[in-house]
Amino acid sequence: MAAATDDTFDELDQLLGSYFGQDMDLIAENEPEAIAVFARQANRDEIAALIDCISRFRAAHAGNLDTAFAERYASDIDLSQLGLSADDFLTIVEDIASDPAAVTAYQHPDDRSAYPHLADLSRACRDLPFVSEEARRHGVPGASSTAHAIAIHAGRLDADEKAALMSEMRRFTDEYGDRADEVYSRRFLPLAHRGVAGTGAFFAMVTAIFDNPDRYRAFTSPDDAAATIGNEGFSS
Repeated sequence: MAAATDDTFDELDQLLGSYFGQDMDLIAENEPEAIAVFARQANRDEIAALIDCISRFRAAHAGNLDTAFAERYASDIDLSQLGLSADDFLTIVEDIASDPAAVTAYQHPDDRSAYPHLADLSRACRDLPFVSEEARRHGVPGASSTAHAIAIHAGRLDADEKAALMSEMRRFTDEYGDRADEVYSRRFLPLAHRGVAGTGAFFAMVTAIFDNPDRYRAFTSPDDAAATIGNEGFSS
């Protein structure tokens, strides 16, 4: 993390120190996605503070922006390897922090996620609004639980897409092993916040619901805790 020689730019220090560097693979597969992860987790005040911090950093180092950025954040990110100037990078941060959907504009085709179907599943669980069954009976769109969101997502996929998701779950489990819970929760979906014990339980729940979407009703504990699955987990 950047040396604490100046506390004027705390928000940039926090972004670069916490979302980049050697642990970035816990959070994202590439730099634009790391910024998007921050933006999805931050509140409006935090995003506004970061944008203001970037403006102050630019003003303070107007004559030597690249040098000042490299000196402060060399241990967190090497912009020369990305082919970016400091101004380029800060503009990307501003754009994605303001609108996480803008991440797609800054991702090279080679930066496509290795787990696109997992990302789509996680997005469905994260973005579908939770509404009551009564509200749904009145036509309000949304899901009553994470398990319900999985069932809704399953209904949108064809057989090949479902098979691809199952393959990605096995590959993710094999690739990350003991780190799978941490990587998945930081990169895609915070499972603990939803009462799910870890990726084994979550992937097992997905498999059960994909086999029979109506089974989502079995996951009825708060935030559909994976108690129904118990410790059987997901077999890779």
